Amino acid sequence: MFENVIKDVAKLRHSDDLLQQRLLPLAGTMQEYIDKLLMEIQRSKFTERRTESRQPFARPVVIHLPHGPSIRAFSKDLSSQGIGVITENSFQPGSLATLEIHSMHGDAVLLRSEVRWCDPYGKGWYLIGWKFIGIGVRPMA
Repeated sequence: MFENVIKDVAKLRHSDDLLQQRLLPLAGTMQEYIDKLLMEIQRSKFTERRTESRQPFARPVVIHLPHGPSIRAFSKDLSSQGIGVITENSFQPGSLATLEIHSMHGDAVLLRSEVRWCDPYGKGWYLIGWKFIGIGVRPMA
């Protein structure tokens, strides 16, 4: 019985080795992939547009448009002046919406907000800088 376990482990290691041999030569090692992502963080620090310091803040966000559907998104960071939101939808600067920001302790926070900028954030995704402009109200269903 113990021999069967050893054989099964050997098969798993062999199949994992084969997978690694197929995937890694395509573009580099795992560490190279991670280093590439870390470099993107460093580059973004040099193109920072914000005047207010932001804190990492990952929460669900619902973007309620004045005339149209609500859009699900996620926040990236938060300051006292605004929020960075990641979504599959592009927005024009100047667009207005009510952002419903999930709170871990109580009701969601509703804030009227204006798009300041919208940048591509990977294939089919956008990072949007929203400036808070007032208290929002929950839209009618």
